[in-house]
Amino acid sequence: MNGPSKRKAFIKLFNDEKELQMKGNSEAYFAEYTQSAYQLYRQLLEPLSENASIRKLIIVPDGLISYLPFDLLLTQAADKSSDYATLPYLMKDFQIRYAHSATLFAQPVQSEGGKGRLYAGIAPGISYRG
Repeated sequence: MNGPSKRKAFIKLFNDEKELQMKGNSEAYFAEYTQSAYQLYRQLLEPLSENASIRKLIIVPDGLISYLPFDLLLTQAADKSSDYATLPYLMKDFQIRYAHSATLFAQPVQSEGGKGRLYAGIAPGISYRG
């Protein structure tokens, strides 16, 4: 399977909530997830592991890759005795931030009201039940 096909297959693992609930605890799903998550890490981010001083990632995804949950990629191959809680997730080794645009990320933030203003954005969770 080539790079784009691997990414599509990995993203598909998370798309259907009903299917995820049915398959999420199966050994086959666990094996598919862990294998895909580790392969994508190796393809996309493994060269970063050579530089131990890198601890923060800013990801600016584009196109299909913007649906990829980078936090859930695995930095090591998982064994069959693992469970989801003990997997070596990327988010355990790196502080991860996402930016929607490299241009916007590079622009300095301008405050109109002065220093020290904070903003907390909150959105309701939406659950589809059909």
